[in-house]
Amino acid sequence: MRLESGDTVFVPQIGPVVALVGRVNQPAIYELKTETRVADLLVLAGGVTPRGYLERVQLERFQANRERIVEDVNLLDFYQRGVEGSNPSLKNGDLVRVYPVDLRIYNAVSLEGLVKRPGRYALRPGVRAGDLVIPDELLPDAFLDRAEIVRLRTDLGTEVIPFNVRDAWAGKPEANIELRPLDRVVIRSQVRPIEEVMVSGMVKRPGQYAISRGERVSSVIERAGGLEPKAFPEAPSSPAVPSGWPSSNSSSGLSERKNRACSPRPRPSLRARAN
Repeated sequence: MRLESGDTVFVPQIGPVVALVGRVNQPAIYELKTETRVADLLVLAGGVTPRGYLERVQLERFQANRERIVEDVNLLDFYQRGVEGSNPSLKNGDLVRVYPVDLRIYNAVSLEGLVKRPGRYALRPGVRAGDLVIPDELLPDAFLDRAEIVRLRTDLGTEVIPFNVRDAWAGKPEANIELRPLDRVVIRSQVRPIEEVMVSGMVKRPGQYAISRGERVSSVIERAGGLEPKAFPEAPSSPAVPSGWPSSNSSSGLSERKNRACSPRPRPSLRARAN
């Protein structure tokens, strides 16, 4: 229509409106022309996104101009079984909220540790530990005598279930355990970590030294080039106290340590560390 001089343009008052928010394609405020239900509103908005959770669509409403109430609607009951009560009619001022689905993946287990392709694997019914841990997928230094299944219990605690990988391949029931959702299968290394100590203080070559199991302090100090002339060899500090030293609850030992602490001469020290 073409406007002419003297015309009056009348904009009527907006009618009943509802708001739609959440995981829908076009969240907005919509005006209601006729009776509109929740499913009709979702059609106007272009439907829900793939992340939209239809089993709990929330409807917020002002009731009798006195209070605000909330109602949870299971739209899947309407879509799948035609339950009309799960598709209520909308009123002026209603707010419809579509929540997202839980992003956590439950039909999966994870494989970790000394394997070629660690990560998440789909959990099929009846899958056991021996089916997941394939021989060709293990790294050469994988420890087969003991692997672990880390499982989340129903009380949300963690349970560690050890098993022998070879026995699982052989089909032994005590080792070939059936996996459950969210299980973590961990393959450890059979190579022991290198144990090192830090030698510092009045030695000729301070630094880190690899040690063998049961090696003594005197051996490590000798490898460090020996003591400097000003070193105090009677009391090197070490996490492990050699046998024959006074115990911590001995009064004579306490007096002796106090006398040593008063000595101005520095001491060599050892600090153990395992890589």
